[in-house]
Amino acid sequence: MIILIEINNEINLILLLYFLKSNLDWLFYILYLFIMNSKKLLEKIESAKNEFVNTLPKEELNKEKAKIIIKRQVAAFEWNFIIWLSSILITAKSNKAKQETKENLAEELKDNHAGLLRSFAKSWDSLPDKKDFEFLEKEIWEIRELISEMSGLKNLVLMTILEDTASDCMLYLNKAAKIIGATDTRYADMHYTLDLKHSQDFKDSLVEEIKYYDNNEELINSSIEKAIKLLKKIWTI
Repeated sequence: MIILIEINNEINLILLLYFLKSNLDWLFYILYLFIMNSKKLLEKIESAKNEFVNTLPKEELNKEKAKIIIKRQVAAFEWNFIIWLSSILITAKSNKAKQETKENLAEELKDNHAGLLRSFAKSWDSLPDKKDFEFLEKEIWEIRELISEMSGLKNLVLMTILEDTASDCMLYLNKAAKIIGATDTRYADMHYTLDLKHSQDFKDSLVEEIKYYDNNEELINSSIEKAIKLLKKIWTI
């Protein structure tokens, strides 16, 4: 009887080891897929950013062009940015994404970023008019439709792209502001450094958020496409 128990235990041990190995293989495979998914997503965002940055003006903006772009910037983001950012709090599945968004929103509200953007534009005599809002109407509508789909991953990708490209945009606008003698450059000064941090925080959040989505490529591509489309529309003169 003792011998039978010992043999039985050995068999059980072998079965247990086999079971563990099989499951570890699966775990390593799932981990591999997750790492590759995250890597692929971040590479797509970097590629999209580079694609947009390469379309920015190669020469310094003159006064007329700078005014057009800042009007469009205000028309696109003064009221929409906080709403789009807030959507992550409602739709994200990962705690990391929600926490980073809360901190980002706290800065937006505490430091009155929308007010700083308006003050920045006023110092250029460049507040938007009806024509500027109509010029961006289609692209803004498409992003609102995207957000209405209530996908945390889509909304997080969208905001990561906007944050990731913002520092490059602010660099151009700040140079132009100094050329034309703008008196209030706090918005561009602040966002050049802040958006670099927010971008990295959101990239870290994406690594967590993507875990909750299967077949995510279409979701990612849709957000990247709409974000870049809006940015190009703002900056193409």
